[in-house]
Amino acid sequence: MIRRLPKKMLLAVAFSLLLVLGGWWGYRSLHRERSAVRTSPARVGEIRQMVRLSTLEIMTDEIFKDTVQIKAVVSRVRARVYIGFDMENLPMVERGDTLFVQLPPEIIEVREATENGYQVLDVWNVQMPDEPAPTPLSTAEENILKRRLRQRITEQAYERGYVRRARENALRSLSALFAGFRERVVIIDRYPDGWREGHQPPAPVPEPSPFRLPSGT
Repeated sequence: MIRRLPKKMLLAVAFSLLLVLGGWWGYRSLHRERSAVRTSPARVGEIRQMVRLSTLEIMTDEIFKDTVQIKAVVSRVRARVYIGFDMENLPMVERGDTLFVQLPPEIIEVREATENGYQVLDVWNVQMPDEPAPTPLSTAEENILKRRLRQRITEQAYERGYVRRARENALRSLSALFAGFRERVVIIDRYPDGWREGHQPPAPVPEPSPFRLPSGT
């Protein structure tokens, strides 16, 4: 025959269990908070460093035709194109035990590949094609042409898929690197074709989709 415990003893046992559970929950919450404060800055630093290292370099050798004033100019440009990422704009948000990181905007830098990376091949008078240019290119005119060339090479980086390739490579390598971390880090790219200044606003990290059970369960 099972003996019933006195009501006072049952209340004491229940109260003791509540104290134990409350203490465990408080310790768990405090430990999680301290762990996040301790690891977050270090983890963010590692993320920034890895994104910074994901830079794509491309060599280009192009012939361009342009005009400045009344002069038509044909030039050859040998340049290095670096596609990196804006580390000052690295959106990230923590949801539970997962850190979501949005791949930041790309930064495209165009540099002359060699000391003579810019070479003028021909100059003529637009108004009188059979006549030579009245004067050689001035420094100011050459600077205007070089600035336009950098803009055209930057546009080509988008049109030829170089930016997309750089973002895909970064997403792939970063996801693989973070797969072994104790904390779960998810790298997201909402703009795989690039952020193109003025075309798209900065994107917040999306909220993770809620977990739903299959129907019928």
